[in-house]
Amino acid sequence: MLGRVPSTTPRRVRRDVVRNREALLVSAADAFARHGVDASLEDIAQRAGVGSATLYRHFPTRDDLVAGVYRRRVEDVCAEVDTLLTDLPADQALERWMQGLVNFVFTKRGMAAAIRGAVHQSEPFKPTRTVMLDALARLIETGVEQGLLRADASAEAAMKALSAFCLLDEADDRLVEILVDGLRYRAGAPQ
Repeated sequence: MLGRVPSTTPRRVRRDVVRNREALLVSAADAFARHGVDASLEDIAQRAGVGSATLYRHFPTRDDLVAGVYRRRVEDVCAEVDTLLTDLPADQALERWMQGLVNFVFTKRGMAAAIRGAVHQSEPFKPTRTVMLDALARLIETGVEQGLLRADASAEAAMKALSAFCLLDEADDRLVEILVDGLRYRAGAPQ
């Protein structure tokens, strides 16, 4: 008898699996907004209309669930980069994007912990880190190309600064202004 040849065609995910995952993310987002990231996982599963086993099959740990919820939110914020770069000079687009992200962090309970997890490269938050770094890199690289931001500006350094803002008790737009002003300092100067 011949062995089976592994298929290279990706398996289709059943609709109920997709629906259950989506219901869990929606339920968790609502629970996190009301109670923070320590919300009851059993309540999240119940509100999603699934059992605890289904929750853990999709999200083996609390961090996996938190990362899933906030990855989607961060992706939404990062999707605004194209519009900002079309509408504004890159330095202003960067400032507006950072202010939006920082304000978003402080309106969503538990988001600060997710951003810190992304910065520190905690395993479930690595995809969120990648999305954020890509958005920051596009903004900063465009600003450098336009001569509006200093040539040694980096997405990694900006990400660390944003993480530090997440340690504060409340959003402070002035700190974002100061950070971006620092990135403008000596813009266009030879390195």
